[in-house]
Amino acid sequence: MLDAFDECDAQQHPDIISLIQQFCDSGMKVYVTTRHHLLEYLKAEFQWATIMKISAKNDDVRTYLTWQLSKKKKRISDDLKAKIIRTISSKAHGMYVFL
Repeated sequence: MLDAFDECDAQQHPDIISLIQQFCDSGMKVYVTTRHHLLEYLKAEFQWATIMKISAKNDDVRTYLTWQLSKKKKRISDDLKAKIIRTISSKAHGMYVFL
């Protein structure tokens, strides 16, 4: 499983692609997640892959962020917490999975 391919250094993409290909060639099943901006790149490299779009529900993202922020030892103002939650949850769009 390779989670967050989009967070890997772009210079490392060819090496990672090669490694994934080696795994697939040996019969291993590989699960890769990425954000939409690398979708076409991965489609070109793995034309046979099954692609599935997944996305988090905004309410789930807000709940998780609220919980995480409540655990912080540093005091964060309620206004800043609300801004953090609003900003991140509004940008938590779908990801793509390659199987």
